[in-house]
Amino acid sequence: MRHRFLPVLLTFSVVAPSALAQGPEPSGPGIADAASHSFGVTTGADGVHAGGPDYTARFDRDGFEFVPLLGRRAESAMPVRYTLQSVRRGATNVLSVTGASPVVDGNRVRFEHAGGLVERYDARRDGIEQSFVFSTKPRGDGDLVVCGTIATELVVTAASDDGITFGAGDLEVVMFGAVTGVDANGVTVRGSIRVVDERIEWVLPASFVENAAYPLVLDPFVGNAFTVGNAAGIDVLPAVSYDATIDRYLVVWTVHVSSTQAEVRGQFVGGNGSIAGGLVLFDNDTPTDVRPSVANVNATDRFLVAYLANDTYSLGGQTSIIQQIYVRSVSAATGAMSNPVLAVAGGPFGGPGSFALGGDSRIGLFGSNQDALLVFEYGFIATQDVDTMIVRVPSTGDPTFGTSQSLASSSFPAGDVAISAHAGSLGRWLVAFGQNPSTLGAPFDRIVGQTIDGAGNLCGPLLTIVNGGAGADLRHPTVATRDGSEFVIAWENANAAAVNLRRFVHLGSCASGAWTGGAVIAPIVQSGSAESPALAFAKDKYLLAWSQTVGTSSVAKVYCKGLDPATCADCGRELRTDTTILADVTPAIATHWQGGDQVSDEGLLVWSNSTIRGRRVEARSDDIVAGMGGGCVNGFDDFASYSGDAVLGNASFQLSIANSVSLPLVLIVGFSAISAPCGGCTIVPSPDILFPATNPYTLAIPCDPTLVGADIYTQWLVLKPSTCPILPDFSFTNALRFTIGE
Repeated sequence: MRHRFLPVLLTFSVVAPSALAQGPEPSGPGIADAASHSFGVTTGADGVHAGGPDYTARFDRDGFEFVPLLGRRAESAMPVRYTLQSVRRGATNVLSVTGASPVVDGNRVRFEHAGGLVERYDARRDGIEQSFVFSTKPRGDGDLVVCGTIATELVVTAASDDGITFGAGDLEVVMFGAVTGVDANGVTVRGSIRVVDERIEWVLPASFVENAAYPLVLDPFVGNAFTVGNAAGIDVLPAVSYDATIDRYLVVWTVHVSSTQAEVRGQFVGGNGSIAGGLVLFDNDTPTDVRPSVANVNATDRFLVAYLANDTYSLGGQTSIIQQIYVRSVSAATGAMSNPVLAVAGGPFGGPGSFALGGDSRIGLFGSNQDALLVFEYGFIATQDVDTMIVRVPSTGDPTFGTSQSLASSSFPAGDVAISAHAGSLGRWLVAFGQNPSTLGAPFDRIVGQTIDGAGNLCGPLLTIVNGGAGADLRHPTVATRDGSEFVIAWENANAAAVNLRRFVHLGSCASGAWTGGAVIAPIVQSGSAESPALAFAKDKYLLAWSQTVGTSSVAKVYCKGLDPATCADCGRELRTDTTILADVTPAIATHWQGGDQVSDEGLLVWSNSTIRGRRVEARSDDIVAGMGGGCVNGFDDFASYSGDAVLGNASFQLSIANSVSLPLVLIVGFSAISAPCGGCTIVPSPDILFPATNPYTLAIPCDPTLVGADIYTQWLVLKPSTCPILPDFSFTNALRFTIGE
């Protein structure tokens, strides 16, 4: 889960049978030199070893020793030894480990213990992934606890259910990742982590272990962090986009060649997080401090990349360096690139500054929906302009240009431009940018926006998103949309060292529509200086990523969380993406939704951490549904059923009675099970809430992160004779248990 000094990825899960036959980690040819990407397992006279660019590891009968390669930053090696000690279920000891010899299978090392337990380690580029496979249900009752001992001179610097970090001084060296249970049917549950003295306990809840389909394993809640670009610590400023048809992301970023020159590089990443193909070079002479931009045009399955390039300009026999915006399209399927095309020319008296691209997620019919929108700042002597330009992205050939518009022109500052990553089903982008309409050279004290339709036409006047007043310093706006009508805009408030956001809805047509806006919200709960927000919509939620310095640390980390689409309130936990001794900064995020896939809630979060790092994220984790029995034995009708997912923020989750032949009277919802028998019936839920029955009944799941992993039990009381002596005229349906997902 790490980069350079990061080293280890230790995970647990219960996996589908197909996951037990995991193949080698995919790798892309030609990314960089072989040494920087080599990893694997070797067997020699002195035992079994594994290694990668940033770590070395050793396996023996006493367990597993991991050594991060810290170079001259550390005075001595800092190994971490893990030894599996025992497995228990509740108070029942399932297994006391007596040691086993390591068995090598390709890049996997496994220890086969008694009772059908396999402890396994997969060597990867970024570290070692650890998992435990249970072939059958462990005996006993209660939570499943895998207990191991840690031997190291390092100390615990952070511990939560998201992972445990070991470090020394300012070095955060090794991280053990989060725990998730996944059974043979693909059902998942979030686990927990406990640290007791020198022991680490990985815990899966009793209800999941009891009802899981076996075999069973342990894995991270979402994907692990991995390296996308690795150019010796000089990769910065990433951007990312997704194409649904090919199921592929394109990550682009800047690579420092010198203090004044950079390259724009790209790397395809598969939807499953695998590196796809080799390195893509877009330009080798660009400024060092400008982020490239990338957008997807789903109708032609091409990405459009925009970047600022250094060019020469001759006037009166004098030659000077100018900067100009170029665009290139690239096939999502093959990686074939168009020629670089000059989009915005510069000159000795002015030129383009910040810029951004918006794509189109719609499927094109008869050559439609092949356009992207370029927005850019242009400074010329005494004016600062913000302009847009339609860019046609055909399936073959070079990009061409269409309608252009001026959004603002002033002698005062304007810039930090942003645009929604796609135009939504309605075909409208929202452009946002900073302004200071009164003070030359001052920071932006307001952020304004402009809606633009798919043909490049302006939809109404400029919208004031936020006006901070004189002295405000508002930076780095970012925009996301669900459908081209609902937009969320986030920005950095530099004076408050905070990230704020606001939701707007544009109702009506482009020509005559009107805006309704929500309140300005501060979505980040934890304290610490926050900056560099990035936003995307993913099926059920908005995903917000940002960089933040938390607690006493002097190093910024990247976080991500879900937001309720209707209120922008918290709708998920704050997930920290990575743990290293270096700074995680300037995040960018793309989702399947904005590339044209409206079924998946997945996305890819990327950030610069001296190299480019990536992590797959989900807007939600799956709920777990289990049948609890309890129905009266009096026929094969009146079965409890449901529609939708019991996940945070799902206001349309429904409970119902299938094959209903009886009158529903009461819906019982409990937060625990009493399982009280009554004749041939069993009342399963505790009667915490009784709802007057309507079939179906909508049970909205609020956006409360504390509910993740909570169980609710449901059962219907219907008017139908039964053998329950205290309620002979009434029957109960079967009961269902829902474990709430994120």
